[in-house]
Order: sequence, then C-alpha cells, then structure tokens
Amino acid sequence: IIQRIGNGRSIQIWRDNWIPREVSLKVVTKCTRPRIRWVSNLFENEHRDWNRSLRSIFLPVDADAILKIRITSNETSDQIAWHFEKLGLFLVRSAYKLALRLQCPDQMASSTVQNQRGGRGYGEISGRQMYHQSCVCLHGDLHQMLLHQILIRR
Repeated sequence: IIQRIGNGRSIQIWRDNWIPREVSLKVVTKCTRPRIRWVSNLFENEHRDWNRSLRSIFLPVDADAILKIRITSNETSDQIAWHFEKLGLFLVRSAYKLALRLQCPDQMASSTVQNQRGGRGYGEISGRQMYHQSCVCLHGDLHQMLLHQILIRR
C-alpha cells in the first residue's frame, strides 16, 4: 500500500510509504531534519512543485525518485492506493502476480523470455495452466486463497 500525494499534509516523510518504486516505498535516507515531517514541507509554497533544495536533505536515490513524482495542481487530499496497479485499486490478479513474483522469481523471468520469443504471455495463459505452473511455488494459506479466487472468477 502506498500514499498518493495530493496536498501532502497527511503523509509523514520518514514513516509512510509514498515513493513509487520497486525496491522500497519509504525514504531510504536517515532522518537528519526531524522538523521537516510532512511531505507538504517539501513543496514550494506558491508553485505546487517540489522544492529543489530537497536534494540537500535526501540521498540522491531518494531525491531523484521524489522529483519524479508529479504533484496535482489542485488541492486534493492524499490518497491510499495499491502500489501494484496503475489505478491504485486492489485486484486479486495483481496480488496473484505479486505472489508469483515473490515466490518464484526464476519462473516469472523464464515466462517473460518465453513471451518475447512469441510464446504466450502471463495474461494469455488459461486458468488451468496458470494453476499448474504456480502450484509448485505457492504454499499453505496463500495457495488456497489464490486458488479459491481464481476458481470463483471462472
């Protein structure tokens, strides 16, 4: 789960997930300025844009990621979203893809290579084939929950 930036007044810089990237959604930089607490503190007041001086506060990896985040021009409130879907809505399909990626990174990489060679992509595999390939790497409750969701959706 990630916080999507609106006005930035409810997102804590050092505690919340708010930086959209693969590795860590939180700031990696150690807190050196505890007075700067809210994401809204990083905005230039009159322009609704990032204050470029944030480069002096954060490590380059964080500063670059923050400066890539687009800020809305209107004063909307911050929103909670599912990071793994573009629209931010939780879908069983995206949770299933995430579970596969976390449990079997080698299998996901090989299916990507197969797709580039003209094979079938993840979304084109039938439910039965998908179950057969994924049951090797999913265990316990997660396996049962995902299988149940797939069968319900048929």
